[in-house]
Amino acid sequence: MNLENIWSEIKNMYDSVRVGTSNEVESYIYKGIKIKKVLNKITILNTKKRGDHYQEITAEQYEAFISYGAKYGAYQVMTDNYQDSLDKIQTKIQNEINIRNNMKHFIALKEMRTTLIQKYVDANKIKQELLT
Repeated sequence: MNLENIWSEIKNMYDSVRVGTSNEVESYIYKGIKIKKVLNKITILNTKKRGDHYQEITAEQYEAFISYGAKYGAYQVMTDNYQDSLDKIQTKIQNEINIRNNMKHFIALKEMRTTLIQKYVDANKIKQELLT
């Protein structure tokens, strides 16, 4: 599969959203990724990184798109984002235990971690189903 096939796959998905008004730039958002086509160059961006200026996905994530398709690739980016968030929350929990010792904040962080773990597990299940 190549980027052109991924482009058409996402473009034809029911739950992808077309973004942009320019004739030169056409883009779609699907499950936390933005795929855009500028003058026949296709780029996939991660919408969960860097605020308003989205960051391009990694080479490993591009490989997931090319090897397994658009849906699997989108879920790969999603699980990577969840893993990053879990790592940040874990650091904050350690900071809370060792330095601040604020019980309310500690409990809130633990609840956030539990929610993220559940989302991560659900996304991984979908990825496994897509492989079979």
